[in-house]
Amino acid sequence: MIYRFACAILFCLSIFVFSAGASNVMAQGDERFAIPQHITVDITPFGSVDEALAAKTSINWRLDTKRAQAVTLAFAARELQDHLKKIGISAIINADFAGAPQRHFKLVVEEATSKPGTAFEIDAQAFAITPNSNGVTISGTNRIGVLYGVYRVLDHLGFAWHDPEETLYPAIDGTTEILWQLILEKPKMKLRGFWTGRIDPPFPDAYALWMARNRFNLGGSFNPVMQGLLGHKSWVGDHDLVQEVFSKPGLFEANPKLFSEINGKRQRIVFGEHAYNPAFAEPAVAELMAEHLIERLSTGDMQDVDIVNIWPTDTRFSNFDQSELARKTGNDSDNLLLFTTRIAEAFKLAYETGRINRPVIAAGISYLVTMPLPTKMALASTIDSNYHIQIIYPIDRDWMPLSAGSYNNPRLKGVLETWQGTENARSGVVEYYNMSAFGGLALTNMVHLGSDFAVIGGENTDLIAWMHPISTDSGPRRVIDFVLSRLAWETSNQLSGPSLAETSARAEAAVQRYFEQRFGSAAQSWREVSVQIAGALENTNQMFGNESLTWVVLQDQIWADPFYFMDERLEFVRGFLEGGLQALPVRFSDKPNTKTVFLGLRESTERLEKSNEQARRIMAETKDLKILQRMQSDMVWFETSLLRQRLLLRSAEHLAGLTTREDVAAALADAETLLAAPVFNNTFMKVDQKVWIERHKQFLLAELPKMPSFWQRLRRSIAAWI
Repeated sequence: MIYRFACAILFCLSIFVFSAGASNVMAQGDERFAIPQHITVDITPFGSVDEALAAKTSINWRLDTKRAQAVTLAFAARELQDHLKKIGISAIINADFAGAPQRHFKLVVEEATSKPGTAFEIDAQAFAITPNSNGVTISGTNRIGVLYGVYRVLDHLGFAWHDPEETLYPAIDGTTEILWQLILEKPKMKLRGFWTGRIDPPFPDAYALWMARNRFNLGGSFNPVMQGLLGHKSWVGDHDLVQEVFSKPGLFEANPKLFSEINGKRQRIVFGEHAYNPAFAEPAVAELMAEHLIERLSTGDMQDVDIVNIWPTDTRFSNFDQSELARKTGNDSDNLLLFTTRIAEAFKLAYETGRINRPVIAAGISYLVTMPLPTKMALASTIDSNYHIQIIYPIDRDWMPLSAGSYNNPRLKGVLETWQGTENARSGVVEYYNMSAFGGLALTNMVHLGSDFAVIGGENTDLIAWMHPISTDSGPRRVIDFVLSRLAWETSNQLSGPSLAETSARAEAAVQRYFEQRFGSAAQSWREVSVQIAGALENTNQMFGNESLTWVVLQDQIWADPFYFMDERLEFVRGFLEGGLQALPVRFSDKPNTKTVFLGLRESTERLEKSNEQARRIMAETKDLKILQRMQSDMVWFETSLLRQRLLLRSAEHLAGLTTREDVAAALADAETLLAAPVFNNTFMKVDQKVWIERHKQFLLAELPKMPSFWQRLRRSIAAWI
């Protein structure tokens, strides 16, 4: 009640909420005083912080809520104490509110404003930071809200966690007067983090802690102690999940109606082939899948899981069910949505009847064949949204603003806005900053993070994540995490989401703060070169993604049966090297012919060369060793970005017969340098990003394909006419 009342007072008085360092102007409710040197926290039933923290390995986080609250509050107090100690302040933790000194941090859980036990709790992670004559009260609607409030206080003081390996400390001490302001925040998205699926080993404890410090809460696998302590959500499931159930021996023979009908014939599912799907509209298919999952969620290997991805076989040429029932149900997306919502209903029933001890979310997918919208969107409004979320995976997006572009981005924007506008439905987005084909590329999208987030973060968007997070030395991608960790939160008194201009302004402020904290006096110059790198890589999807120049050049190394003849490939090479409005090689994906605008490879490579030279000059002038070390972390990625574009450029020119032996030797040398670089295959999820470099080597060492003969041209013309 105290928290709700504070929100109402804040709105009525129109008190502005400022982020750290945003203003030195005193407003009503503001206080200015030095950092308190006492921390007061209720850790009942434990007698001390050490006793509470020792219990974290034996506690049942889901059932023993009182002890769980005490342990996390004790941890929050210790985190605050340890950080203050790093700047010379020896804060004392008190477990007695009555005997608290005049100036202290008070950590307290207020009455929850949400129904407990739902996956999408209303404001369950919210917190208030309230300055007063007694110090600073950090209150939350539950234990995790208080923990996040502590990290927000430390952020306000100038601490930063750009990666798990390094904490940045502010240049303040116990005598520095701090402007304290009333801050009320809640997550804009309830689920924020990274997609890895089930990983073994799980995220290191240091990574899980880094996530919490940046108020991320979503990932693959965690140490159960850290998952419970920090309130993280485990998120698993992949394309094999459905395949392993419906490839069981004897199932096809016993009940062929469970399987897709293709061209009048039911198709068996063979595990690992990813050729066919089950008949998603058949009720028994969802029943079988749900029962399999509920067993694993209750007593099997998914007892720690909160969200399950239920993915079909969804390739460019996937074969979904063509039976009469499937056609009556709608398009492929309709069939899949019906399947996942039925599983969500089964999850709800399993929780309500006690078969599983927590609410579990069934996550649907919009990806390749399933990216087109269902024709019956109303179905998404009928399911209890505490148990279902539709996640959009924009693998085809261009790295220009989502609100711009001439082909892929407008389509994706339309899909996002439709799902966001569907009443009672929840949706999410997984970005592809580090898809398997993007190894070694310093793709940050930092110029457009704000405007893109305004598109992604619409109403009913409750999940934001990015694919394949980096386990060591994420280089310039650190700025993505820093900005998203701020945009994913909003002030609790907001009646509607921020506008595009407001979101862009918040992103700009976050980017600027990141560079100032990380690079000090060199912030502006290093930011300029980082922006140049980001601009040169806006053509990443056209050069390295799907339907890209890479696919054209390496066609014979990827597919046994070629999609394009030599003369067609050379036409694409000329267009991609030049840039501008160019046709895409859509035959790879069985799409209609289309064109889009992008930066040509020759120009982007030249830009990267100039930016790398500029970055090296800045480093030569930098004397601070810590800042220089941080620059070097980025520089490795800048250099590999140049090498990847240059390798593709030389390979494309080689296909066109424009290279000498020396050029080929230089390209092979670039390939070897890339293979030895530390920025490949450094993801938590085991992704082979080096395979693309190996394919370049194979191509450069192979005999060039020949131009098509007259008869090949004739057959192609006849096929196109038919």
